[in-house]
Amino acid sequence: MKRLFALAAALLLIGSVPAVADGFRHPAAEIERLTMASPLPSTNFSPDHSKAVMAYRTNRHVPIAELSASEARIGGIRLDPRNFSETRENWFDRLELLDVASGAVRPVKGLPADPRAKFLTWSPSGRHVAFTLSFPDRVELWRVDVTAAEPQAVRLTSDRVNTIFGNPIHFLDDDHILFKRVPDNHRQAPVQTVAWSSVVQEVMGEKKSIRTYQDMMAGPADEALYDYACTSQLAVWSPEGVRNIGEPAIYRSLELSPDHMYAIVTTEHHPYSYVESHNSFPSKQFIMQVSDGTCVRMLRDGTVKEPKPDPAAAKDKKEPRKPRPAGFAWRPDLPATLYWSESENGGGMGPAGFPIPRPDDNPADRDTAGGKEKEQPEKTFTDKVFQCEAPFDFEHDKKLVVNPEYRMGRITWGDSKIALYEETSSKQKFRRMVAFVPCDTNAAKQILFSQSTEVDTLGNFPVYGRPYTVRNAFGRNVLWTDAKHSCIYLTGTDRRNAEGFRQSFLDRLTLKDGKMVQVWKSSDDCKETLSFITDFNPKQVKFIGQRQAFGVVPDYWAFDLRNRKKDRQITHIDNPVPQFAEEVTDQYVTYTRKDGLKCFAHLYLPAGYDKDRDGRLPVFMWTYPYEFKCPAESEKARPEKHKFTKPGYGSAMIWATQGYAVLDEFTMAIVAADKDSLPNDCFLEQLVMSAEAAVDFVCDSLG
Repeated sequence: MKRLFALAAALLLIGSVPAVADGFRHPAAEIERLTMASPLPSTNFSPDHSKAVMAYRTNRHVPIAELSASEARIGGIRLDPRNFSETRENWFDRLELLDVASGAVRPVKGLPADPRAKFLTWSPSGRHVAFTLSFPDRVELWRVDVTAAEPQAVRLTSDRVNTIFGNPIHFLDDDHILFKRVPDNHRQAPVQTVAWSSVVQEVMGEKKSIRTYQDMMAGPADEALYDYACTSQLAVWSPEGVRNIGEPAIYRSLELSPDHMYAIVTTEHHPYSYVESHNSFPSKQFIMQVSDGTCVRMLRDGTVKEPKPDPAAAKDKKEPRKPRPAGFAWRPDLPATLYWSESENGGGMGPAGFPIPRPDDNPADRDTAGGKEKEQPEKTFTDKVFQCEAPFDFEHDKKLVVNPEYRMGRITWGDSKIALYEETSSKQKFRRMVAFVPCDTNAAKQILFSQSTEVDTLGNFPVYGRPYTVRNAFGRNVLWTDAKHSCIYLTGTDRRNAEGFRQSFLDRLTLKDGKMVQVWKSSDDCKETLSFITDFNPKQVKFIGQRQAFGVVPDYWAFDLRNRKKDRQITHIDNPVPQFAEEVTDQYVTYTRKDGLKCFAHLYLPAGYDKDRDGRLPVFMWTYPYEFKCPAESEKARPEKHKFTKPGYGSAMIWATQGYAVLDEFTMAIVAADKDSLPNDCFLEQLVMSAEAAVDFVCDSLG
């Protein structure tokens, strides 16, 4: 649907693209200059926020030979078996070190020609930054000492690094790095010219709903190539050399304990699926001892099929379901304490603290013929969070931490005296934040605030933020509280101003009485966001954040809330497309659909355009339909008003440089007629209504 209005204009422009001497057709010079401009740099701050690495990608010209190179598409991912990395990834070719206090910038020297750096990772103390450099036949591990007068990038080892499945770098301390290396015997990828065997897929007669995925495995040859490319050897680099840890395996994920003595490891195993991605392959999750790679405790063995439940026992409502542990993770405030959730309903929390769907969340409870859900009593959930310290003797040392009243969500750990969790009620339509004492299960829990999740309203409910976290002594993010545990900070980006536009904010919540005070809100004439607080004193809060607007790049600033005149710009990033703001004007416009729905859009016009003098313009329109349950929900989803705009090759706004008027991100809302209806019940009618409103507005605006 999103090409509905763009297609006609695009077809008109294709014929005007000129041919050049290199044999390829190029767009107009203005378009090529905009789309080939370098992206904005990535700014990666040190653990104490005193320094930052600014990573640039200045060369956007990827050779045709590289773009046309073959890639393996197996297991739901696309990878390059030559250098053991995923393909189509972004990289950086220039690194600079920023001193936050002075704003001084120093280039990182010693990089090879045309470097391709990725996975920039700070050491715990902030003295070093490690990263990978990609070459056609290998990926290498490099490091730079940021305290040096002239920082030099140095290759740490000749071992090839495996970067499939993400960042392979894990600092144990400043001089010890756990990483994934390519096994020594992996020198030549398996090549198949003739089928090794027939492919047999067996249907077991069970019903199962699965999504369709791209790049699935097709046969034994794909399995062999996947094993070759994805198998890695855990190793530890130190100035003394490289030492292997454990045995080679397909390591999908690895999460170090805060004290770096243990790790939660997930490995993939045969038999592979030909219809699902690698995340659904049989896997094992276990606690590994980092020193030697031994398995300390098996958490989940997905290679062993569980016996099918007895149908007769399933009908017996008196027999409780066996609790199922889920969402194993490390408590960030303790050296090596594992926590997880168990639910007698079969669910629990996922790795990031989000609920896992339960088998009793039955879609059959919905009356699909009438488009309505049957009235159901709210289910009683039995989520419980447990923990166990090293050496992880679950049978004797397992302890209950908290038992929430409703469905549990994310936990924000603080210390032994305070932690927070979210819980939601689908029946009562609220989300609330609850404080509890991790070291005392008998201590009373405190509801800090409740927020309505009802959508059929005017949106007048208060908007609460997320708890603000800081890095502790283990380098993990934990809840910030003052020394007396009397207050916390909450931050967010979705509080509305008087005109209904989103604003960033910072609140301080007093735990004793629940009093909430707004400490800061972003400006109405630009977009501001908070990155991290540098001074928590209630009378002189200071923080570092970003500020941007149309034609103004998102630079980092030091904000001083006691004296805003002392706000200081930290970064001075060059605008890669300064000509765009000179050649194009951006108007944020509003208009009304015939059913009274308020609509929004960005209208881009050629600079200097005058309706009376220049008359009508050809128009390029671009949007996408979204579903909403009520008009208020639609009006909240308006596009950003203030933002830095850098057109990409697929951006509609580039046509404003070619004499077109561009209506971008205009409202295409599919709104339910009432609370008992579904949005798509009237899809076509509202699609046409939104298009007519946008066309009428453009015609009225441009004469």
